[in-house]
Amino acid sequence: MMFQRLLTVLVLLCAVFFVGCEKELAEISSESTPTPLLASGVGSHAPDSHCGSTQSANLLHESTSEGSVQILNNSSDLYMVLDMNHGFFIDAVYAFYGESSNAPVDSEGNLSLEEFSFIASVGEGASSFTIQVPLSEISSCNDLMVAASVSQRNVFGQVTTSHMVWMDGTDFMNGFYLSSCVQSCN
Repeated sequence: MMFQRLLTVLVLLCAVFFVGCEKELAEISSESTPTPLLASGVGSHAPDSHCGSTQSANLLHESTSEGSVQILNNSSDLYMVLDMNHGFFIDAVYAFYGESSNAPVDSEGNLSLEEFSFIASVGEGASSFTIQVPLSEISSCNDLMVAASVSQRNVFGQVTTSHMVWMDGTDFMNGFYLSSCVQSCN
């Protein structure tokens, strides 16, 4: 009988603790050179209506798909929507848009993620992330490069593994790019 009461009290305390805790939405901080454009994070998705067809590509770690990117636009913005497979979380996102030959390169000849057009840090990780770029800021056709730092976490939310993923496309230096043109809105 004493054991049942102790167990009941323990269960109630756990319930109060877990119900009382609210997980904050991921904090998005942008740091980039040049100045990053717009970004939206957790729970954010592309608009319901878009122009033309959507391009899709896998997010790869080595040759394994760990998520996907959808590229689409409406009449005012380009969207790159990252969705991770179950169990993977986005911790940081790096995107470059323009001609691949103009992508920033470090002194060792590798793509320099820290100098990409868009950089966002996602506080506690997110399974989905949307990059929104005003069409007025980009060309009608671009080479898009998307990389993300992703992690897997245990039941306590602690990172157990982390690594980079790249949007699949044409092999370029130490990454990939995908050529994409803005779709016309009829």
